[in-house]
Amino acid sequence: SYVPDPIFAPGAYYDVVVQGTVETCQRQDTRITLLLSKCQILYENELYSCPRLRVTLAGDRTDGAPPLQAGFLLSVFGSLTSFQTARNPGNFDANAYYQARHISYQVSARQITILDRQTDFLREWLLQARRVLSDRLALLVRMSGEADADSCLGILSALLLGDKDNLDEQNEALYQSAGILHIRSVSGLHVSLLGGALLAL
Repeated sequence: SYVPDPIFAPGAYYDVVVQGTVETCQRQDTRITLLLSKCQILYENELYSCPRLRVTLAGDRTDGAPPLQAGFLLSVFGSLTSFQTARNPGNFDANAYYQARHISYQVSARQITILDRQTDFLREWLLQARRVLSDRLALLVRMSGEADADSCLGILSALLLGDKDNLDEQNEALYQSAGILHIRSVSGLHVSLLGGALLAL
């Protein structure tokens, strides 16, 4: 399994400048979550490489953030840290989860600069399609009157769209402890079921 280089100590925070290519971009209210690939980390005049980083921009900083698309090359200034490991048996292990996806660290961004606006049109189209489906799914869940709509939406988004950002840590831990974490992975069957449901509307 993938293990990032032990350059940055677990639990510590480092002010860094990161350069990477946008793989995914998700906006939620006052939060932007990015997945960057082919990353370079500049720390104390030393340059380190890593396959992928998770970047978040939150609060008032999102107000002036430029529109971001898949394929954009970004420079990000912010605070880098590792993902949290499970403190107790059965708890969600964020570190193991993200390492399995070859995501080395997380960065809380303070400033984002676009270096190159070359769009990956196929990936961006797929992301836009998933956003449309996600919005339609959210509407259906809320119209259903489900008591715990947010939790239900997170599970359905993971199962049908492969979007795990809305899946809360408690549900993640339950799936992990039950040994069925893999069922959240999107498959052709899931897409067929979703497509049939949307066509029936």
